[in-house]
Amino acid sequence: LNILLVEDSKILQEIFKKWWQKKGHNVFVASNGQEAIEMFKARMFSIIFLDIEIPIKDGLTVAREI
Repeated sequence: LNILLVEDSKILQEIFKKWWQKKGHNVFVASNGQEAIEMFKARMFSIIFLDIEIPIKDGLTVAREI
């Protein structure tokens, strides 16, 4: 699977990224809402894990835009 993780916590990014990669998935990380939207437009994702409280554009705004 191609997974987009939208999370601003570096610690959580590393934990989730390593866990999904061990399961054989491709993980792409966005640290803010604008970055998430740009990544979504550039690539197809099987699933998106989206934090609600992220910088620039919050998770609810990102969900509406994608």
